[in-house]
Amino acid sequence: MGAGAAHPDVTDKYSTAVRLEHPGTSEDDANLISISKARQHGGDEAASALLQSHMQQYMAKNSFAYAALTGGRGANTGGGDGGSE
Repeated sequence: MGAGAAHPDVTDKYSTAVRLEHPGTSEDDANLISISKARQHGGDEAASALLQSHMQQYMAKNSFAYAALTGGRGANTGGGDGGSE
């Protein structure tokens, strides 16, 4: 977890509370609303911490999806670049 980011448990609690308060809210919308609520309760620092946590979780999911799509190979392996497959 990066410096200043909220713990994922905190992020999940905010997003879950939003989805309970607003049934049918998508995960993306719940995340945005939760950042606004964090700002109301804890100011800009709390909102920034929640935003950083959401960004880190997104980047991790994106990385895992890329690894699954490519079979875990890096972008520069194989394909005529001198590497072996």
